[in-house]
Amino acid sequence: MGNINVTSGLNKYESGISHIEYSTVIILCCTILIIASPYIYKIFYNMSKSAAETSTTGTIEYVKSIYTRTNLTKDVGLPFKVTFNKDSYTAYDNGKKITLPVINDLTLEGKKPEGGSVIINPDGKISVKDLDFGWRKCNKSKNGDITCE
Repeated sequence: MGNINVTSGLNKYESGISHIEYSTVIILCCTILIIASPYIYKIFYNMSKSAAETSTTGTIEYVKSIYTRTNLTKDVGLPFKVTFNKDSYTAYDNGKKITLPVINDLTLEGKKPEGGSVIINPDGKISVKDLDFGWRKCNKSKNGDITCE
């Protein structure tokens, strides 16, 4: 029987992947990333915009609940406005600041606004002005369209 010579399969001039092959792979990956990055950005942009719109809707429902709960203990008129700041909110009845009853079982779902206001108008329609969620500001016109920038 002959001798079986087991080697690594590479001769002394081969060293695996050459620098040219390695550079080609890197350039190909960078090209794919450059082509895909606008699409990836658009996905994240749409996700954050949708999250802001959902948080705006949740905030509107929260203000409606505050208005309803407040009307159970005292007569509150329209327009009813709630302005938000980073840590709290303030309610206004016909432009006059009012003290709200403590509502322990009512919580705001989603991200809490850091600024802006929600108004229940005398005609019952809701307006949102510059509701700030930190990454987007949202508005809602009287016709019902929510826009976040």
